[in-house]
Amino acid sequence: MPLCGGVRGKGKIFDMKILVTGAAGFIGSKLAESLIEDGQEVLVIDNLSTGKKDRVPAGARFVESCASSPEIIDAIFEFNADAIAHCGGAKQR
Repeated sequence: MPLCGGVRGKGKIFDMKILVTGAAGFIGSKLAESLIEDGQEVLVIDNLSTGKKDRVPAGARFVESCASSPEIIDAIFEFNADAIAHCGGAKQR
């Protein structure tokens, strides 16, 4: 079953641009992979502090950075996401 909108005839009802933080981790990578399989455009932001780059699905645009870094703001606005899925986070040490 498609995640974003389903199928009407042969085409999707709508396409989305989705920003996924933490998509180098287990849960975020599975979500990003499902979105890409559904035909959505995905931007992944992950600092790889606990995730692994090889978990980022092919087809996703990947930016290695902390989601709260000022340097990432331009990439976020340029992507112009319709939705954000925040899967990133790590336990404080």
